[in-house]
Amino acid sequence: MNKLESTIPFDGFYESFISADIEHQIGQQIEWDCDIYDLNESEEEILYNNYLTVNTSYFYNQIAEHYTDLYIDALNERLEGFTLNAKFSLLTSPREYNFETDRIFIDIERDHAIDFIKYIIKNYKKELENKIKERFTSRSGFWSHYKNGLDLWTKDYSEWDHNQIGTCFELFDFDELHFYESLSETIIFNLGNTLGKDGIDLLDKKQKEIDKKELINKQQLKLNFN
Repeated sequence: MNKLESTIPFDGFYESFISADIEHQIGQQIEWDCDIYDLNESEEEILYNNYLTVNTSYFYNQIAEHYTDLYIDALNERLEGFTLNAKFSLLTSPREYNFETDRIFIDIERDHAIDFIKYIIKNYKKELENKIKERFTSRSGFWSHYKNGLDLWTKDYSEWDHNQIGTCFELFDFDELHFYESLSETIIFNLGNTLGKDGIDLLDKKQKEIDKKELINKQQLKLNFN
């Protein structure tokens, strides 16, 4: 196996700053369309209900991939004497958000991942031990499938799974609002691709009405000029 997989800290798309920004950008886009096309309340509702109805997997994956790049860049600014090379692998989403949220997985070349774990243990051993105890100690309502001590985990770091390697990344849970502006650009750029057929048909209809009025006005001006 040439690569190891890990998670990185991510608040997901449910009741997070990203979901709030998506809602904000949808509202902004509808406001712009209202100004251009003079939409009534019923037409506004059609647009609102048609965003995030198609191409949603691609839309969320684009955001997750961009978030991953931002996170890794921020992490490398924090690390001293080590540069992490990792790539976005996939985004997973729960069927329901009762107990968990969306997760981002990254791929790291096997030997490089081992070097990263060694770097964390050398420089952040106490913090890692505390985080392992926090994440993997069983309690009421939670039964851990992992031992809750670093000394209880295998020393063969190539055997660590995504949750174990991911615990190293949990030491660097950045304030995601620092990523806000850049992620907003990705949201704006891709949001239009999530508009369903009814929404597209409505905007096409309204644009044709505008084009027809402009044509009539031009013809009228031409007649008046003659």
